[in-house]
Amino acid sequence: MKNNVCQFATSSLVYFIGNVLSKLAAFLMVPLYTHYIQPADYGYYDMTMAYLNIFASALFLEIWSTVMRFMFDEAQEQDKYKAVYSGLVIMCGSFIAYGFIALGFYATVRIPYFLWIVVCGFSYCWQNFYSYVARGMGQNFLFAVSGMLNTLVTILTNIVLIVWLHWDYSSLYISLILGIIVQVIVIESRVRILFHFSLNCLSKPLMMRMIKYSLPLCLNSVCYWLLSDYNRTVIFNRLTAYENGLFAMASKFALALMLVSTCFNLAWQEMAFAKGGNDDDNKYFYSKAGSLFLRFLLCGGVVLTSAVAVVFPIMVDPAYAEARNIVPLYLMATMASIYSIFLGNIFGALKVTNVVFISTLGACLMNLLILYSMIDSIRVHAATLSLLGGYLVNIGIRIALLKKVIAYQVEGKFFFAVCPVLLIAIAVYLQMNYVANCIMLMIGIVFSLVFLRKDIVTMLQRMKGTRN
Repeated sequence: MKNNVCQFATSSLVYFIGNVLSKLAAFLMVPLYTHYIQPADYGYYDMTMAYLNIFASALFLEIWSTVMRFMFDEAQEQDKYKAVYSGLVIMCGSFIAYGFIALGFYATVRIPYFLWIVVCGFSYCWQNFYSYVARGMGQNFLFAVSGMLNTLVTILTNIVLIVWLHWDYSSLYISLILGIIVQVIVIESRVRILFHFSLNCLSKPLMMRMIKYSLPLCLNSVCYWLLSDYNRTVIFNRLTAYENGLFAMASKFALALMLVSTCFNLAWQEMAFAKGGNDDDNKYFYSKAGSLFLRFLLCGGVVLTSAVAVVFPIMVDPAYAEARNIVPLYLMATMASIYSIFLGNIFGALKVTNVVFISTLGACLMNLLILYSMIDSIRVHAATLSLLGGYLVNIGIRIALLKKVIAYQVEGKFFFAVCPVLLIAIAVYLQMNYVANCIMLMIGIVFSLVFLRKDIVTMLQRMKGTRN
């Protein structure tokens, strides 16, 4: 257990440096975006990226996740390349299909900045593939550094194009592409996927196993898109691009919670994949890890709710002021999303990905039901409420199925301590002034430190014991 804690903490720290700090730097670009880009234009950009997410994940079968999972089955580096190149062949087939689909759209529909959008999708897939291969090779530091360089290039390019050259929102696509190109080049220089390529590494039986593993992930991606990004397209089409811009900006603040949790979820994914099976020791490990993760997640929600209230008027241009009241419910939906991802990684480790699809299907149906029944009455708030309802259904199904597979247990006592504080933080956010939210932020930090003190001390002791 000590080794697990040390491994988890070390991986989390690396991902924090490379992923969270990188994205935090991008988050600090919010004042620039809100000042120079109109909500309607930002809403259009956000909507196109939502469509790209579904095309990339579904069309490419989430092959990068599959490659990393099968890489963890091998101890020798040369054997890991068999999974890499088998996945690469599958990915190349997807690129051909992607190209034909893009040509079909170009011939029939006139979309602003269509070429940049297509190149963004192409770049996004290569970024995912290289990033997951680097992690599968144990090159977490390389993954972190490349991510930071990606962010730096993206930010600098945006500043040059938007502030100095006065380009419009097309600069968002261009800067994203350039940042990804730099990241892929950096990873290739060390992992050298192209250099090590050999036909002897290709395995048709392995490809078939990988496709079988990926198909449920592909279907899950479609359902997950209906559970999350699809809401943006409904806002754009049923309401206005302006309101979608507000929704997108509100998501930036919820993204802060997602980014902080990402370092833990990435580290958790690797540990769960390496842990593998469902023996008695693993059953206990998954249950204890899940309860610990949930405690930290809820406390993070308490602190972040008040923190957003404090920084929002400082960071956001008045043109986006209406996005403020969208944030609290979006934060709760994001917390539910984060925990559902955590549970999904357990199923991935157990190689029962068909179960992940079932839970996401049920969740997306709930999302669509709430969204379409309430979009005309409460408008953009329906999108956040439906997200929360969908993810809660997702969590309920996954926990129920995990109980059958590995007797997964959730400790519920701490809900009665944390949830009232979270609700108070939300009420203060919505009803009180700036000073009250500053006070609530201090209360939330103190409460979280006191509530989590035993967990923090235990983790530090185990890390220290492992090093000794």
